[in-house]
Amino acid sequence: MYAEILPNVPSLTHSFHYLVPPVLAGTLRAGHLVVVPFGKQRVQGVVLAVAADAPTGVAEFKAVEALLDAEPVLSAEQLGLAQWLARETRAALIECVNLMLPPGLAQRADAEYQLLREPVVTARAGALQQRVLALLRERGALRGRQLQRALPRVAWRPVLERLVRNGCVSKTALLDAPAVQVRHAKTARLTVRSRGQGLAAVQLQLGRPSASAALLAQLIDLWPGQPELQAAQTASGCTRAQVLRLVERGVLQVLPQAAVMALAVPAPVAAAWLAAHAQAQPEAGAALAELLAANGALPQAAGAAQLAALGLAHCSTNPQCLRLTGTVLQARAQLLELRGATRRAQALAELALHAGGPLPVALLRERTGVTLPELAQLAELGLIDLDAVEVLHDPLAAVQVAPDAALALTDEQAAVWAAVHAAFEAPPPRRIKPLLLHGVTGSGKTEIYLRAVAEALRRGRGAIVLVPEIALTPQTVRRFMARFAGRVAVLHSRLTPNERYDSWRRVRSGALDVVIGPRSALFAPLRDVGVIVVDEAHDQAYWQDSVPYYHARTAAIERARQCAAVCILGSATPDVVDSFRAQQGAYTLLSLPRRILAHAAATGTGAAAAQYAPLPPVHVVDMRHELRAGNRSIFSRLLASQLAQVLQRGEQAILFLNRRGQATYVFCRDCGHVLQCPRCNISYTFHAAPERLLCHHCNAQRAAPAACPKCQSARIRHFGLGTEAVESALQVAFPGVRAVRWDADSTRQRGAHAAILQQFAAHAADVLIGTQMIAKGLDLPLVTLVGVVSADTGLAMPDYRASERVFSVLLQVAGRAGRGQRAGQVVLQTYQPEHFAIQAAAAHDYAAFYKQELALRRNHGYPPFGRVARLVGQHVRADVLQAAAQTLGAALQAQRAADVDIIGPVPCFYQRVNGMHRWQIVLRGALPAVLLDVPLPAGWRVEVDPVSLL
Repeated sequence: MYAEILPNVPSLTHSFHYLVPPVLAGTLRAGHLVVVPFGKQRVQGVVLAVAADAPTGVAEFKAVEALLDAEPVLSAEQLGLAQWLARETRAALIECVNLMLPPGLAQRADAEYQLLREPVVTARAGALQQRVLALLRERGALRGRQLQRALPRVAWRPVLERLVRNGCVSKTALLDAPAVQVRHAKTARLTVRSRGQGLAAVQLQLGRPSASAALLAQLIDLWPGQPELQAAQTASGCTRAQVLRLVERGVLQVLPQAAVMALAVPAPVAAAWLAAHAQAQPEAGAALAELLAANGALPQAAGAAQLAALGLAHCSTNPQCLRLTGTVLQARAQLLELRGATRRAQALAELALHAGGPLPVALLRERTGVTLPELAQLAELGLIDLDAVEVLHDPLAAVQVAPDAALALTDEQAAVWAAVHAAFEAPPPRRIKPLLLHGVTGSGKTEIYLRAVAEALRRGRGAIVLVPEIALTPQTVRRFMARFAGRVAVLHSRLTPNERYDSWRRVRSGALDVVIGPRSALFAPLRDVGVIVVDEAHDQAYWQDSVPYYHARTAAIERARQCAAVCILGSATPDVVDSFRAQQGAYTLLSLPRRILAHAAATGTGAAAAQYAPLPPVHVVDMRHELRAGNRSIFSRLLASQLAQVLQRGEQAILFLNRRGQATYVFCRDCGHVLQCPRCNISYTFHAAPERLLCHHCNAQRAAPAACPKCQSARIRHFGLGTEAVESALQVAFPGVRAVRWDADSTRQRGAHAAILQQFAAHAADVLIGTQMIAKGLDLPLVTLVGVVSADTGLAMPDYRASERVFSVLLQVAGRAGRGQRAGQVVLQTYQPEHFAIQAAAAHDYAAFYKQELALRRNHGYPPFGRVARLVGQHVRADVLQAAAQTLGAALQAQRAADVDIIGPVPCFYQRVNGMHRWQIVLRGALPAVLLDVPLPAGWRVEVDPVSLL
């Protein structure tokens, strides 16, 4: 048997055939993850196909070494999606397959190097060889990644390979251990035997036997009796010294010898004698009366000898006796201590409290102090069962959500839902036609999503819900958990590797069938996808800006097509291309044109009278007029006034600026020198907390200088605005205002998104300041004012999508106002109030924007009237890169078709990023495959339908 396998080697363009060993014959299937030899390495590989016959043209086969997971990690549908993605993006197949592999399970190929003998010193042996040899001498065998850490940015591999060829160093191929694995935890539970015997009886069997313990057990059994000391010692084997030690510990008492008297005649006879002779013999009468009152036994008293002489009583001397000093319960605890079984007994008692159910051993040890050997002894005695259960790392375990019922639909929602339901009923290929849901902010799109997911689950299929930002995930997850408790999985990069891996496994097994997350969630291993929802489908965050370069919206449509699933693209500002396709009939257009009054109490399944709310009015402030009026503040007079009123009424406001930091550039007012990142040639952004200069492209940072590094002048000034500057200005204008900032800088910590959202939703803050992440999908009923500090940000960028991006984000952030019972309003500050994108956003007029934007794109042949591809190259040397760009440009021109425009080669807008110079060539038009398949120089890549040309 033979297997076609794709080794997990970066940029590998084709698969290889391997021999399937007998042990795996009949087991190995497409989608399995295996270990195979590849050159001199051992690497992971994905099985693409298995066949009984050997492929033609191959003379020798290497064998599959191991199977890494009993279940396939990729389904046939996922493999098909990866192959489509590779064709669409011109990426290597392995890069697309890696999107779907379980997170953290990948194993990097590595090698271990060990010094065998000292090399002969030659002229070629340089300082680097001596450093490598010194490391191997001092630290012994080292892996490649260890050498890389010890020798960063040094070409040590050629040196080691030469030493390997000379026989001085051995090299062993190996794989790094995966970052994740299935975790198990030990549990303990009482056995049927221990429960049947009774806890107290079982506990007394524990520990080491001893004479002292046997004596104490005898006293417990005879309680409340007081056995004779000598007899008890004989029975237990306890010595006098051991008895005295128990007395010293306060466990028991030794009662001394005592002279006693007891009735020698029946009580009636004694009573008759007492009645007849008490007066004549008062001393004997008194003693007999006391004896009768004590039920016939007393210490000897006066008159005892007379009673004995009269034959009425017996006089004798009792031996020493033993008596417990406390209660029986106290004695049992002392007995366990004597037997060294206190912790074991406590462990049994703790397990008994759980009605025979299992308890984690770690928790049992924490509560009782019992050790693992002691638990093993209890298991050997048959008193407990020790087991191991799988531990799941569930990121939603602590999320508590009250169940939610389906909301009553408005007439408009009912019409949309009817169309969605019809798509479920329609047989393929009609079902795979995407549904474009164009709904204004607050129009009830989420309820349509929820019903679509419920319908897919009712049909026994799964659902994927995509959101553009991790910031939106907590709110979305809570909405879906309230409707589908115990069925929701969340997948995104902020989870720990084990959380992602365990969630992935639970999805694969079918335990969870509703997956929510950003673009990576699209590739979750759902067995049967019934619906894919792409919320905020216009958002450019769905574009992956690394290999493979793809748009999750396009990939979602393709996965839905392959699965015959319903695909819903929801947005208040649909992508212009999507709207055009809907107009052309490629998509089904659904519309929710009115905002529903949010947070109404009515729920149910029947029709309900619609309660609509108007979209918030937008006031456009021309900041040029503010400057002429002498207002130098970043807040216009209107925005400052409205903020004051909102704060006075106890409501909330959002201040939006799509730029983070305190100041966007820093320069010297004497010589004009601008502080730039040396790796990117763009201005540093000044951040105030802590004070530093930060490059927003490569994250390089440096201390903010007190003097100009060029002319040493102290006249350093900060210009431009960022969210930190807005926060500072707000505190100056409104001292003591409770403000919280939500941007990439304030959300670096795990859980920061959910914490900020919870803080603001609980009204622990009055003003939320943030970048584009606050413009998307947040439902905050107390927000009655949205202030856009600078609506012009990004409008002048040399990119054909610039106007669309600005329009979308303005319309989205405006939609955060007035979503509750209280009316809202928007103040939009701009220096370009006449721009069509700003005018359309102020009027909430998508149709007007779409009409003008479409006309502009038609004139220049941009999507949807043609496709765009970008070839981007980067190199540390500008001259080498320019030469490669010109050679590639000439090759493209030689094969150019008449309906394709070639723009460039030219330097990118961001000409240098992270130390690498950047050039690009843009192809616009029909994009024949012959152009996209032109061999690319090293360091070049292809981006098909990119969201940005910057």
